[in-house]
Amino acid sequence: MLHALPLYYCAQLDCFLGRAIYLGISNVIIGQPRPDTILPMIEKHAITSFFAPPSVWIALLRSPHFDSTNLSSRLRATMALRSFLEIADIGFAELGKAIFENAGSASW
Repeated sequence: MLHALPLYYCAQLDCFLGRAIYLGISNVIIGQPRPDTILPMIEKHAITSFFAPPSVWIALLRSPHFDSTNLSSRLRATMALRSFLEIADIGFAELGKAIFENAGSASW
């Protein structure tokens, strides 16, 4: 699981990092949610789960490195339902992967 948001963000800390530690999932923590950092980490560590707000997903989709990044690790895009609806219009389905929608109070 890749963690790119500050750990003081409740969804990142409580919903994802805490659960991943409890379940013994491998975690990769990076300092900033930038496409030029995130995309290489997804490829290098075969990341299968990544949570981000719409602004980060949009930046990833628009990155010139997106098309050349190997996403064969079956990346699951995790976000709030509202977030999914916000970025669906710009072609989120381009990921060609399973999309998981998790609605939570942190995103409303």
